[in-house]
This record gives sequence, C-alpha cells and structure tokens, in this order.
Amino acid sequence: MVQRPAGLGILEFAVMAGLRSAQLVKGCVPLVEVGTHKKTTTALMEVAARKIERVAFVITDPTVAIGPA
Repeated sequence: MVQRPAGLGILEFAVMAGLRSAQLVKGCVPLVEVGTHKKTTTALMEVAARKIERVAFVITDPTVAIGPA
C-alpha cells in the first residue's frame, strides 16, 4: 500500500496519480524505480515521493479564451 503524504488531500492525491498513470501508459519515463509494479502503483509511488507536483494554471493573457468559443 502506498501512503499518502501529509499535507496532500486524498482527492488531490488520487487525481494527480490518475493523471500521471495516464502519462505512464502513453510511454512517459517513470521517475521512481518500477520493479514489478503496475503503472497505477508506480504513479502513486511517484506522487507519494513528491516526484510529481501540482502546477497552478494561470492565465496571463486576458484575451485567451478557455473552452469552446
């Protein structure tokens, strides 16, 4: 079992690991030693080891539209 790090909410932990797992499935290089673990477990281990961190999405140009026009 992979332990969620202190200060990281359960939902944020799950979402970050899910997004990272999708990246690993598409062929991204793991940031931790994989061993015999599946991609989902590897993603959880990366987030728990703080190898993956959340980046805030900031709009710097107010003329840029987000979503369908």
